[in-house]
Amino acid sequence: MCNTDNIKLGKKIGCGTQAEIFKAKCGLDDVVVKIFLDSRNKHTQQEVDIIKRLTHRNIVQFYYVQHDMIVMEYVEGGSLADAIVERGLKSWEVKTHIAKDISLGLAYLHSQGIIHCDIKSSNILLTEHKEARICDFGHALRVGESGGGGTLQWMAPELLQNPPLYTSMSDVYALGMVMWEMASESTRPYRDHTPDGMMYCILNGILETYPDDTPKAYASCIQICWALQPDARPAAMNMLADIERSSYLQGEPEQQRKPAANKDEKIHYLKALKQYFKTGEFLGSMDILKNSTTLGIGKTMDWFNSSVGGSESAEAMFKMGAMYYSGGSVERDYGKAMEWCLAASEAGVPVAMLKISQMYQYGRGVEQDDREAASWYCKAEEVVIEQGTLNNRIVRHDAGVSEHHRRSMEWFREAVDFGTAFTNLQIGNTYYSGDYLEQDCSKALEWYLKASNAGDATAMFNIGAMYDKGLGVEQDDGKAMEWYLKASNAGDATAMFNIGAMYNNGQGVEQDDGKALEWYLKASNAGNANA
Repeated sequence: MCNTDNIKLGKKIGCGTQAEIFKAKCGLDDVVVKIFLDSRNKHTQQEVDIIKRLTHRNIVQFYYVQHDMIVMEYVEGGSLADAIVERGLKSWEVKTHIAKDISLGLAYLHSQGIIHCDIKSSNILLTEHKEARICDFGHALRVGESGGGGTLQWMAPELLQNPPLYTSMSDVYALGMVMWEMASESTRPYRDHTPDGMMYCILNGILETYPDDTPKAYASCIQICWALQPDARPAAMNMLADIERSSYLQGEPEQQRKPAANKDEKIHYLKALKQYFKTGEFLGSMDILKNSTTLGIGKTMDWFNSSVGGSESAEAMFKMGAMYYSGGSVERDYGKAMEWCLAASEAGVPVAMLKISQMYQYGRGVEQDDREAASWYCKAEEVVIEQGTLNNRIVRHDAGVSEHHRRSMEWFREAVDFGTAFTNLQIGNTYYSGDYLEQDCSKALEWYLKASNAGDATAMFNIGAMYDKGLGVEQDDGKAMEWYLKASNAGDATAMFNIGAMYNNGQGVEQDDGKALEWYLKASNAGNANA
């Protein structure tokens, strides 16, 4: 295990205004050490707070984190920017796979409520097998927070507004710029423009061009990332389907990119899968399944099913069924969806029974049979009555599956009504992120209001943030302050910080440094690192 006692610093490989970066040794292993110049700096504290909970194969791995230092993996292939400059990306297959890896990493970050805010080729590291890792979280924000930063050429139009609007969609825009860098073999977008000229181009949708030999599918991905309006861009997870549609992915044996898996790699993936399913992080586990090319999905699931028992395994079965039903991450297969849902239903998962009822009603994967549909619906009801509640995590991820099935949707709503505020909050998050349902900020607000009525402080903060940014509602500083105050009264430290920022900036209230300081102190005492 890495700690300050067994790290030996080597050559300095980077230096900025906030930190110095060294190649180092931790025992026999090569690592990278980032030492902060001012550990009390707001951005430093925020970076440390964010990265200490990140674990994903397309995010640089962090071994040791403390207030003034980060120890992370040494990624031997250098940065994507270096590879572009050195003409090291030899084929469109490689470029497409790198784009896919970045989108997987972003999808994971966004599922954790984190916006990177500075996606560009120099912040993407490559292994020797051209697998991408996102790094440098110095500008990262949590959803709803203000601040951020980034690099002008990669900034989305909404980030150049006053005030800037930071959402996961700005990361997607930057992904399009990174894909342009790979296509054009250039790390200097808008190189012939002044900064003012760059801003004019970005705000008015005057975009860079790419070479004539760029594959149409690849170019199409760039264009949808560059949509002028954030809500016209796809979520990072939805980008995968567009990327994989490229003919340049068809038939390529992914094993060529990586060596054969050894036992340690298998154990690593297995542990990661188990942890994701245990914590209900469906998106992260699907990333691992889809991207575990050393094992293949089938083999990975064999390992998983042979090693995970109990409720986590039952929940995993249902989620696999839902994935095959919707066609997310894998090709749609109603037969396999039915197999997984039947297995989950035998383990007592009520939403799996509802899914089977729906499949019988519409004849998907089975012959249409209203009697069987009604029978499975009744089974689901009986289980819910017996359990007294519906598993919150399953509701979170399947809240929209039965929207055309009237009775099932009524059942869902009844279940939510006697469920917890947490359930309502998570459904609101699902509508807000657009990861599993079509993004709908108005519906997100509706569910946040339900959660807030049940006393959920995070939901109150989210409503304040939506009024603050004008998401799903008309921008209203007064209502933003009202909801931030409600959230702060319920103990939300980030709401306290935002109230301080509003007093500091004179946003919706008279500018008052004294009150700003008062609220920043409250936020700090409540555990907000930014304060």
